[in-house]
Amino acid sequence: MKHKDYGEQFKVNTFRKNMPETLEALERYLASGNIKWVGPKIAKKIIKEFKDETTYVLEKEPERLEIIKGITREKAMDISESFVESKELWKIVSFLEEIGISSSYAKKVYELYGINAVEEIKCDPYRLIDVVRGISFKTIDEAALRIGIDSDDEQRIIYGIKYGLLLSSYNGHTCVIKNNLLDFVSTLLQITESTINDFLKQMKAKGNIVIEERDEQEWVYLTEYYEAEMFIAGKLVRLDNVKNRKRITNIEEKLKRIEKLNKIELSEKQREAISLVNDNNVCVITGGPGTRKNNNYKKYNRTL
Repeated sequence: MKHKDYGEQFKVNTFRKNMPETLEALERYLASGNIKWVGPKIAKKIIKEFKDETTYVLEKEPERLEIIKGITREKAMDISESFVESKELWKIVSFLEEIGISSSYAKKVYELYGINAVEEIKCDPYRLIDVVRGISFKTIDEAALRIGIDSDDEQRIIYGIKYGLLLSSYNGHTCVIKNNLLDFVSTLLQITESTINDFLKQMKAKGNIVIEERDEQEWVYLTEYYEAEMFIAGKLVRLDNVKNRKRITNIEEKLKRIEKLNKIELSEKQREAISLVNDNNVCVITGGPGTRKNNNYKKYNRTL
């Protein structure tokens, strides 16, 4: 394409990052600051000492680095660990970019799966859903099918279900009506609802999901969300049952004094909200962003 100011332009769809292949390139890489304890001077000494063996020494025999002045056994181990991590991150970055996923997730992928990260993901690319929040399932699915995962693969179906539940959670929901989930995953994976239902039973048996029946509907939760919801509900019930130690007596009279002092007039709804908070340990106050749902009560409470 041609830019009106800068002339002929080109667009890169994919590219591969290769590790340095010459000693000069390897020295520049070591000197770049990516490797712990290694700067330009140490990089030059390492290359001069080990030449073509440099990469092997850094990965397999780091104790040999002690021959270089200024490198202790502890530093040698740190240098080796840092080099291996950097090399693996480089491989992960290249792999993620090849399958259309941002390289910004490379560090997290490495922390989770270690030096075999690329092989682990190739065996089960759907596990990236656990790592990359908000990523399109379609992106991972296309990559998985491209590298040879079968359309009826067990992991594909399990993660398709999990993705449906996660996608709902991004909108603030901890569970989904089962029939809606079946319809969504069937469309997503192009498989029958009967097959999905079989996998839901398996996931429930393994403790991956919880299916709860209420209001004549079945609701499906990821287990961690169900447990979190039960924990919060339990906390709220306990809080509601303890003595109300914050209650202010004669609150109506004191509110009038506050209004006069601050030259304001509370609406009936505002008075109702303050009264409810005053009389109850647990109270839900709704309102749009910026309506100072929390701050106003704190302000009045300090004055009271």
